[in-house]
Parts: sequence; C-alpha cells; structure tokens
Amino acid sequence: MERKEDQILWQGSIGSSLLARIFVTLASFVEASGNCPGTDVLAKDLFQLVWSFRNADVAEVRISVLCAVAASFKVIREDLLLEMLFSGTIQDLPQTLQTIAFDDSDESCRSLAKMIAGHVATAIQSVSQDRTARKTSVLDF
Repeated sequence: MERKEDQILWQGSIGSSLLARIFVTLASFVEASGNCPGTDVLAKDLFQLVWSFRNADVAEVRISVLCAVAASFKVIREDLLLEMLFSGTIQDLPQTLQTIAFDDSDESCRSLAKMIAGHVATAIQSVSQDRTARKTSVLDF
C-alpha cells in the first residue's frame, strides 16, 4: 500500500497482472479461512485494500477487485457488512456497484458488480425486515 502510487512499479501489463493476481490470491486466503474466528477481520481488511483500485484502467485489475469484494462479502457477517455500509466506511458502495454494473466496458465486471449489488441489497432488505418485525412486536405488546 505504501507504494500504491508508484507508476514505475504498477504501470504496464506486468504490473497490473501482478496486482490482479495478488488480489485473487488474497481473496483465496479469505475464502479458505471459512467460518473461523478472525475471518471477518481478514474479509474487512481485504475489502479495504482492494476497494481503492475499483477504478483501475485495466479490466483485469477491476475484475480481481470485484472477485476479492465478492469473496469478502461471502464470508463476512451480515451485521458487519451493514455496519460498514451505514457507518460511512463504504456508503458509496451501492452507487458504485450500480455504475459498474451498467457502465463498465468489461462484461465480467458488469456481471460481478450485479451479483455483489444483489447480495448487498439482500443484506439491507434483511435488516429492514428485522426492524419492521421488532416494531410490530413492540406495538403488539
């Protein structure tokens, strides 16, 4: 991360390919960690690492970012994901995913963004249903 802005290191096809493979490898680690203590921390850290590369010029990097995000969201607890969404850490996530899903030049990026956006929407809907159920039970009391 300290050398993220170093054009010499990341410029060109070799640098972008290396970056994409690093992201996919890290996503594999997170996915392989399963339901162990600390998986949420790994998933959140992976997300925070890769998300800043979501607008990369090279499609291979953007695809790897979305793969890493999908792997993170697959194992992260729903309540932690929602906390990240509503606390301001990733408030722009739904809009960014929608933009990628409809405007990205790469079909794989568009498909992955739609899939992730669906997962996020399901998590948000789940919370709103829980809140509605809690209000109903309180009112019935």
